Amino acid sequence: MKVTVIIPLRVTEGLYQAEERLSRIIGNIPSEKFNILIVNYGTPKKFSNILKGLGSHSHLKILDIDIGSQIFSIGHARDLGVQYSEDNVVLFNDIDFFGNKDMYERIHTEVLARDMVNSIYDFFCVPVFFLTENGTKETLSSSHNSECSENNFIHRKIYESHKDFVAFPAYGSSAMVVNKHHYLAIGGHSREFYGHGAEDYDVLHRLSSYYAKGPKTADYYNNTKSNSIDNYRGFRAYFALYGIDVFNRGIFFQHLWHPTRSIPGYHQTQRNFSLLENLMKKFDQDKEQPFPLSNANVKSKTLFLIDTKSRTFKAIRHLTPLFGSLVFMSENLFSNIDSLLRYISKNEIERVFFLNPYGNEHRLALYAGVKERNIPFVVFDRGALPDSWFLDHNGFNYDSKSYSPEAWQRKLTQEQEDEVENYLFNLRNGEHTLEHNSPRKTSGFLKELYQIGDRKVLFVPFQRPTDTVTTYFAGAAGSVGGFQSWVEYIAENLPKEEWVVICKNHPLEKDLPRINGVLYAEDDTHIHDLIDLADKVLLMNSGVGLISLAFMKPVICASNAFYAHEGLAIPAFDAMHAQELINKDLLVDKRKVLQFYWHMLNRVYSFGHSNYKKTKASDGTERKIINEILFNKINYNNKTIILGSSTEGISLDAPLFYSFGGRDKIKETLKSSTANSNETKILVENSIVKDSKFHIESNSVNSAGLKINNLKAENQKIGKLGRKVRKLIRTPGVFFKDAIKNRKSNTNILKG
Repeated sequence: MKVTVIIPLRVTEGLYQAEERLSRIIGNIPSEKFNILIVNYGTPKKFSNILKGLGSHSHLKILDIDIGSQIFSIGHARDLGVQYSEDNVVLFNDIDFFGNKDMYERIHTEVLARDMVNSIYDFFCVPVFFLTENGTKETLSSSHNSECSENNFIHRKIYESHKDFVAFPAYGSSAMVVNKHHYLAIGGHSREFYGHGAEDYDVLHRLSSYYAKGPKTADYYNNTKSNSIDNYRGFRAYFALYGIDVFNRGIFFQHLWHPTRSIPGYHQTQRNFSLLENLMKKFDQDKEQPFPLSNANVKSKTLFLIDTKSRTFKAIRHLTPLFGSLVFMSENLFSNIDSLLRYISKNEIERVFFLNPYGNEHRLALYAGVKERNIPFVVFDRGALPDSWFLDHNGFNYDSKSYSPEAWQRKLTQEQEDEVENYLFNLRNGEHTLEHNSPRKTSGFLKELYQIGDRKVLFVPFQRPTDTVTTYFAGAAGSVGGFQSWVEYIAENLPKEEWVVICKNHPLEKDLPRINGVLYAEDDTHIHDLIDLADKVLLMNSGVGLISLAFMKPVICASNAFYAHEGLAIPAFDAMHAQELINKDLLVDKRKVLQFYWHMLNRVYSFGHSNYKKTKASDGTERKIINEILFNKINYNNKTIILGSSTEGISLDAPLFYSFGGRDKIKETLKSSTANSNETKILVENSIVKDSKFHIESNSVNSAGLKINNLKAENQKIGKLGRKVRKLIRTPGVFFKDAIKNRKSNTNILKG
């Protein structure tokens, strides 16, 4: 596995020792573990010989970018480097950075240890130590026996803070090591920055939100202008968390001294840092990011029919690196299929990306026209399993051949069967569902609650009348209303002494007419408990049918369901036929269930944790709009991409936080920051990653620290009572256990 080292530059007379420093970097980077991509961002022709004179190296490529008279943008140059990188992980390496071969070996080992190809949200910064002129001379004239001993010697000098050697550090540096897919998805550097200054902090702010290591620092948005790591305050201190740990493992770059460069218009410090704060806050409040970057190594061009102001656009960004050159346009810009076809032809579009194509009549017309003309397309929507989503290039739901038997009927290996069995076990015994459900109570509890006795249970989950699948794939039932008439007929004709019909409304649907002669489960009753209780399941084409097959329950479908195949779910032609099936002994073919599920898990469905915002549609019905999706696995076109998961967080007791004073000092620092309490609350509430190891719950981050630190002082004043209160806050479980024990003891004394 190789890493691409991206070197952004523009060679001018002001670029100190350009040829010498470039040659040194190329010579020090191991060709068997790294590729080098120099992004030549507008070098004037009179200096082009410097790049040509670098010689031929198997691991070196130069990307020439003609930008005319534009000012040098190191952020844009880095973005281009990532877009054209041929490797899954990239490292930003400025021309003034110095590391010997051993140092690059250490960086590569760190990438492997983190499995950054399959853990895309993880990233780190190679700490950069800015050398004095004297330090630079000493480094370049080193005469150590080995590069390893040289690095250890330099590491010691930095650790001991030799001021004549190092001018200042940057732990949260621009030398980021990041997964290419992730970087493209978040859009790289903001195009709002001009020149140089602060652009890297914006990227770090967004990267860290996907992989949070600790609570946000006090006065987080404040530019303290200090890179010290002794005060947990300001964003610089927070970003340092991503470099401190690797520095402790002996990984770092040295920034070689050079005379101050004067480039007209390049340094935009004041303007850009003012912009930085606004961008950070916009991201924390609304997840605003630059558009995803195109992947130059995927040779295709995809038109996304999507509103770029929508929440869905923000949620799907981690899918975009799969689709090459990206074009985002609203479907409303195309009046009909002819206007869309003209655009596709004129702009050499090779694929059209649709959200649920049945979402509205206009989109459906565009989809039908594209499909009819055999233009490649892909559709995206939520799947039937928890946290599942699908990218389908064959169609949508029931109209897709992705679910036909020839696609999934294949003999599984023992390993594949074990994989599916494990998934089904966790699904049956888990609590996670597509919609909100109350905690599980077991089917035994429900059997007593509903006074089932020895009777059999027919479970009927209702769907929403306006859902895509109940509108366009209603099949024999015709509609939700038609299906209800089926249920009414069946309830009247099933022997009451033999069968109990239990119905459940969709959690977002409150207005369906009630049917006589059936029981209704509470709307939030856990769906798995009801499936487990059932002997048979009758439904239209809900995803509940697929989950019921995981419980090996016979499923009867009144509508067109993608999982209705021989050995799986059984279609009914009318209410009478459905009743006949209910009274028959129906068997589910376990072998086919395993085959179908393996296909769904490894060929059709992608998986990612998501959260939603509840809203109301124009007709007054409740709707859920996707807010964000943190994908951990993407399946598309018979390829699987593992993205991994976000960090579970690091304890404040970890050595990572020692330089900031550890848990108590960090909480004290957060407590003292009261001026920005509202901003801090926004940071906590909107953080993509939350974890109990470091997440401080209260009305604001600061008050938790206030409670504990005040209790320390009060403990000395009020003795026993103070200690009890302290125990209650720190270890509530122990507090109540001891309280019950003491209460029993006192009761026994009174009885005696």
